[in-house]
Amino acid sequence: MGRISVWRMGVVAYQDAMLAMEKMAILRAADDEEDALLVCAHPPTFTLGKRARREHVKLSEEELAAHGIGVFQVPRGGQVTYHGPGQAVLYPVVSLRALQVGARRWIEGLEDTMVETSRAFGVNAHGRVPGASGAWVGNRKIGAVGVRISRGVSTYGLAYNVDTDLSAYDSLVACGFQENVATSLAHELGPEADLSCATNVLITTFLNHFHYTANDMEPHLKEKLLPRFTD
Repeated sequence: MGRISVWRMGVVAYQDAMLAMEKMAILRAADDEEDALLVCAHPPTFTLGKRARREHVKLSEEELAAHGIGVFQVPRGGQVTYHGPGQAVLYPVVSLRALQVGARRWIEGLEDTMVETSRAFGVNAHGRVPGASGAWVGNRKIGAVGVRISRGVSTYGLAYNVDTDLSAYDSLVACGFQENVATSLAHELGPEADLSCATNVLITTFLNHFHYTANDMEPHLKEKLLPRFTD
C-alpha cells in the first residue's frame, strides 16, 4: 500500500494550483518526496488542453474579462474544460512507475473514482465512453479527466461537478461537444448535494481505489510548493 500526502487547499487561483503542482512534480520525479494529492476548487476558469482550440470558448476577450473568467492553455490531454465554484478538483501528483499503474489504467481509475462517488450518492454514473473520457450520467457529463505524464509522473487529474453553475458550459464547446451536455450532483439529486461532503467521498474513493494510505501534507512542503499561499 502506497503513501500519499494530501493538501486540502480550498479555493485557489488556477495559476497558483498549477505552480504548486509543477513544483511537486519536479520533487516527485527526483524521488525527493512521496506522491501528493492537491485538493481544491477554482474561481471561474476555462482550460484548453492539447486538442482544444480558442474557438471552443465562445466568449470574446472582452466578455471573458467582464465576467472575470481566466483562460489558460495547458499541456494536459483533452480539450476545453470549465472550473468554478461548486466543483471538486483533485490533482494527484503520482509516480505511475512506483504505483505500477499504466496510463490507461490510471485514467480509467480516475474515471472510476468519480463513477463510484456518484453511485455513493445514488446517481447511476458510468465511464468508458468511446472517444470521451470522464464520468457520465446518461449522455450528461458529471466529471472530467485530463492528465499529463512526464518522467513517469502524472499531473493534472479530475474535476467533479457537485453544485456547479452549469450555465457556464453554455460559453464553451465542452470537451469538443457542440451541445451543453454537463450535469452535476446537485442537478441529479437536488439541493441536498453538499460540496464538502462530496469532496470527502471523492478523496476517500480515490485513496481506496489506488490502495493509498494518506497523511496531511507537512507545512514545510506546502511552504516549498507555494510560499505565499495560506491555508
